[in-house]
Amino acid sequence: MAGRVVCQGVIVPMLTPFDKRGAVDVEAARKMALRLAEAGTYAFVLGTMGEAFSIPLRQREKLVRAVLDELGGQRIVYAGIPSNCIEEQIAMGNKYIALGISAVVVHLPCYYKLTEREMLYHLGLVADGIDGPILLYNIPQMVGQSLPLRMIDELSHRDNIIGIKDTEEDDVRVQKEMSLWCRRDDFAFLIGHTPFAISGLGVGADGWVPAVGNIVPRLCCELYDAARAGRRDVVERVYRKISEVRAVCRTIAEYKYAASVLGLCSGAVLPPLIGIDEEHKKRIDKLIIDE
Repeated sequence: MAGRVVCQGVIVPMLTPFDKRGAVDVEAARKMALRLAEAGTYAFVLGTMGEAFSIPLRQREKLVRAVLDELGGQRIVYAGIPSNCIEEQIAMGNKYIALGISAVVVHLPCYYKLTEREMLYHLGLVADGIDGPILLYNIPQMVGQSLPLRMIDELSHRDNIIGIKDTEEDDVRVQKEMSLWCRRDDFAFLIGHTPFAISGLGVGADGWVPAVGNIVPRLCCELYDAARAGRRDVVERVYRKISEVRAVCRTIAEYKYAASVLGLCSGAVLPPLIGIDEEHKKRIDKLIIDE
């Protein structure tokens, strides 16, 4: 397609900052988006780390507008459109693209156990309905089932489907994916599971989507560049630092608290999530963030 979005680099599934009332904190969102851009990463709003399913539609749009306004159209920005209602999903996708989002991110609906035929039907309808680039997202940990590789490969030849972010924790699957898509210029393969980043980036994966990028975006970019260049000494040094953060930040609430320690936002999360206890706070407080 003309003007195809190139998916590569470090794409950070951005935390969504909230105020005391649980509304999107626009100023914090702008600050977080600018920090990511200045570090060399790309923002992905309304993903799993962004608590998208818990945010009302009008507040989701408020977040999208804030990030786009801050970055001024100078940076690729991705936005998730999670919903079990396909009409709502398509409407969100077209709205966000009209506002200036570079590509929308689509995963399977939750709740229903789908056959492969039903998965293909659903994603095909979404692709037909959205007038802009779509990045597929495989995250069985959240939706309860995985996209089959042969189906992704079939969808990859549709004009507006530009890539796949896969967060499945299966190294055999990742190896197969890289053999299928790492040599293609028209379809990107993005690593979602951080332990696979080093090996995947080293053999041609287009990008990496790390939650830890919310806390150490510059280190994530340094790891990306070193892995792509085969600089093993740098990779090992930087990955150790990143692993220190990942050892104490695993949940959204833990990442939110770490972000609050850095002065980026409050530690507030939306129900059904709750904040972390004092023991976890102390572990994070001891963490030295060195970028």
